[in-house]
Amino acid sequence: MSALLSSVSVVWRVTGLGGSAIVVPVVERAGFLEAIDAEDERSLRQVSHERELPAGAPVFGEGEPSYEVFFLIEGSVKITRTSPQGQEVVLAVRSEGDVLGETSAVDGLPRSAQARTLEPTRLLAVPVTDFRHLLDERISLCRALVDVLCERMREGTDQVLELGTDDALTRVGRRLMEFGRDGGESTTDGLVVELPVSQQEVADRCGLSREAVVKALRALRALGWIHQDGRRVVLTDEAALRERVAWVDKRRL
Repeated sequence: MSALLSSVSVVWRVTGLGGSAIVVPVVERAGFLEAIDAEDERSLRQVSHERELPAGAPVFGEGEPSYEVFFLIEGSVKITRTSPQGQEVVLAVRSEGDVLGETSAVDGLPRSAQARTLEPTRLLAVPVTDFRHLLDERISLCRALVDVLCERMREGTDQVLELGTDDALTRVGRRLMEFGRDGGESTTDGLVVELPVSQQEVADRCGLSREAVVKALRALRALGWIHQDGRRVVLTDEAALRERVAWVDKRRL
């Protein structure tokens, strides 16, 4: 049985680059169900139902009331928000195991962003009233949620530091390490990463222009640290890349 995981992205800076958004993701994944006991998990599943959506379908809209918390069983969802200037800002691309809409469920405020599927997607939906009731009854669920929120705060601090101090190669290299951590496949050639987003979206998630990302990827290829074929990237010298970007997988600490 796969655990439901949590992830979040936070926008720290938005600037116009040919109509695109500058996005800095805060990516964290914590085994939500792994942190609770079997009885808590059964209670959560008893009040949930599955929902299947096609690609491009809305999950919820920005400003809407919060009625459900969602867990991604299969597929991926793009989280966006519209700036005051009408610019769409990409907050996150969430995939299998991620949780959606938990913040609004807890604070009772309208949705702060909108969510739309990128591919056929299956969701586990838990009504907000039931989710809150379980949080009131089961302390382990509250602790698991607090752990997630605390980790987000720490990741956010790290991202602010990244924006102020790291160059383009470091930011792109760190995103590749994150993609590899979350969905990479170890092979004899190295860690294979299938980029889940376009180069422009990688740029958005790094807080860079697309041109800066292209140059950084070119530099990484010249160093012999990666081999790229479209969205397929092989980290041929993961140790060198890890050292260059000062990569630490904090989920393992």
